[in-house]
Amino acid sequence: MRESTGSAALSVTVTGDGVRFVVGPTGILVQQERRSATGRRDWVDHVDLSWPDITDLSFDSDRHDAVVALYAVRAAGGRQHVVDSRALSTVQWRDVAKGVERLSGGRITLDLSRRDRPGGPRDS
Repeated sequence: MRESTGSAALSVTVTGDGVRFVVGPTGILVQQERRSATGRRDWVDHVDLSWPDITDLSFDSDRHDAVVALYAVRAAGGRQHVVDSRALSTVQWRDVAKGVERLSGGRITLDLSRRDRPGGPRDS
């Protein structure tokens, strides 16, 4: 399912398999879906990073898990798992990539080719 909310100039929101990914003017927010025993659906914040906190976004896998995921390289050092790549469709990832470039002022780009061919820095 593809969902867009907010002003197109202000944010990009896509909803995938139990995940909502928001690229906004201040940074990125990833929420995970939780259902209560009564069936009520809630969204719980999973990752909330501001643009100044992010130096790079890239797809990779780590030595403990072969699943390709999106990682944020943090300005304070280290990298943080953001979301598994399979949570969103190719079209949704294109929307996210465009939003990242636009809303980070072109400072950060998201190379989607690495989603299929990960490589680069790995967890130590």
